[in-house]
Amino acid sequence: MALSWRSWLANEGSKHLFLFFWLSLNVWFFWKTFLLYYQGLQYYYLHQMLG
Repeated sequence: MALSWRSWLANEGSKHLFLFFWLSLNVWFFWKTFLLYYQGLQYYYLHQMLG
């Protein structure tokens, strides 16, 4: 029994779209924060102490 593409999209599509959006948002926040701590001059000494 094969599921049609339209049926899958109607039943599962919104869940997968939300999951993709949520994961993308988390990756974006992580990358933004990582670059702030890694390249920010205000965190130079913290970076030196932690290695």
